[in-house]
Amino acid sequence: MANDPAFLFYPGDYLRDTQCLSEAAQVAYDRIMCEHMRNISEDMINITVSKERINFFTKRLDPESTDQIFSILKDVNGSFQISWVAESISKRKIYSNSRAKNRTKKEENQKEHVLTHDNICKHMENANENEIINENKDENKKGGTGGKKEPDFIDQVLKKFQEAYKNEHGFDYELITPGKERKAVGQLLKNYKDNFPQAKSDETLDGMADFFNKAVKIQDKWLHDHISPTMIVSKFNDFKNILKNGKGNIDFDYFENAAKEFGDLQRRLDAERKKRAAGTE
Repeated sequence: MANDPAFLFYPGDYLRDTQCLSEAAQVAYDRIMCEHMRNISEDMINITVSKERINFFTKRLDPESTDQIFSILKDVNGSFQISWVAESISKRKIYSNSRAKNRTKKEENQKEHVLTHDNICKHMENANENEIINENKDENKKGGTGGKKEPDFIDQVLKKFQEAYKNEHGFDYELITPGKERKAVGQLLKNYKDNFPQAKSDETLDGMADFFNKAVKIQDKWLHDHISPTMIVSKFNDFKNILKNGKGNIDFDYFENAAKEFGDLQRRLDAERKKRAAGTE
């Protein structure tokens, strides 16, 4: 990557990671982000930052800010990476290799074509624009903004989270990456349906709303401030461990217990129907 000192920057991913960081922690995050461009292996497997370098960038942070940084980073065999940055660098490398192969093929075929600096820049601009357009199309298909679309059930569940978030924090939850948020809500919804196979749509919606109203009140400060559907999914074990140790307000046996109660109620109703059908009270 020495001859290609760039990678695509994704504002949505960046804002998701840094929106609640302190000013000093955000500076450390920015330096770690740039550090990914150093010492990358040729096979692109080792797109990481060493623990020593992370400690160097965070040495002047207070313990809480340092914990925030490490909660964002992904541990890769003792080193660390910002996942979206590593993925962006890998994409850029694939693109650069493809361009290099194309140039070699043209030289072998003795085609007279010279890519000027302006042509390369124009091509990169078009490539970036096409990628943004394609991502926007994907977001729209998944329920993102940009086109008129009737809300589906996942949209309704996501709205319940937004309502719970606003009630707890006092301001709206902004959907920066709607496609990812919808995917996370879909995973949480599947978990709910696995526990409530007989629940109707309105019962499912109420159950998810109740879950979100409890989740946004988690007492862990960092999880509370960064709460989102994607955060609940990605940090599910952290949620579970903290809350089961009595440091939060959510009972993570909620689905299991509620499912049992729902089943008991269903059995009582079935018994009552049979009595009435038999003409007894």
